[in-house]
Amino acid sequence: MDIVGLCSITMNHKYCDESLLKQAIELDGDNGALWLQIANFHAAKGNTPATLEAIEKAITATHFNEYYFYKLALFMQTSKGALDVDFSHRAITGLGYHAATSVCISEIAKFCTEEKNYSNRYNQLCLALGKTMSTQNNSLIVNTMGLNIQSQIYKKEHNEELHLKAEKQKSTTMQKSVNHDLYFQAQTLMLVDEKLFNFWLTSVIEQGEAIADEMLIKEAITLSKNPYYQPCAK
Repeated sequence: MDIVGLCSITMNHKYCDESLLKQAIELDGDNGALWLQIANFHAAKGNTPATLEAIEKAITATHFNEYYFYKLALFMQTSKGALDVDFSHRAITGLGYHAATSVCISEIAKFCTEEKNYSNRYNQLCLALGKTMSTQNNSLIVNTMGLNIQSQIYKKEHNEELHLKAEKQKSTTMQKSVNHDLYFQAQTLMLVDEKLFNFWLTSVIEQGEAIADEMLIKEAITLSKNPYYQPCAK
């Protein structure tokens, strides 16, 4: 999936062809997140029929998993004992790499919002894709991009009510619906408490980033009220 995404940036690479897409589909063809990357690839190449077909596949897929946080979990699991560094260093490294990972969907966002693509069929497909991205994905970045696609389409349709509703949802999602000070403190705490970090990581994989962040704050507050709680290694 990552390679397909990168190929939408470097389309002329010798391995960025239909053979790559075929292999990816054979491995994970029921995954809407993969079809989103494929739609982005075709949009970058200007292949409108293939882009529309991939959007339909993304919408109707049985599940949507971009493995965004699974890769962080895999790093934390495999680096434990393999790297001669403590938990905090591994967590900071893993989160840093995770934060720097490219989300290659700018071409499909452009395709769905460009004025030249204004048509009822395109709009309906792109709206459905935006809703899929904003509801079935566990990453706040992709959630926000899905809401932005919806917002821009509603704006083109002069549907002020739904445009404002999407903008409000986008603003709420970007703010994570949590107290920023508490969130920062809870994140700092989980970087020294491995159990708390694993609690957050499991929550984000199972329930999504927004809910997991709220759960992290509540758990950090509960732990901090315990006078015997000692998160820092001696």
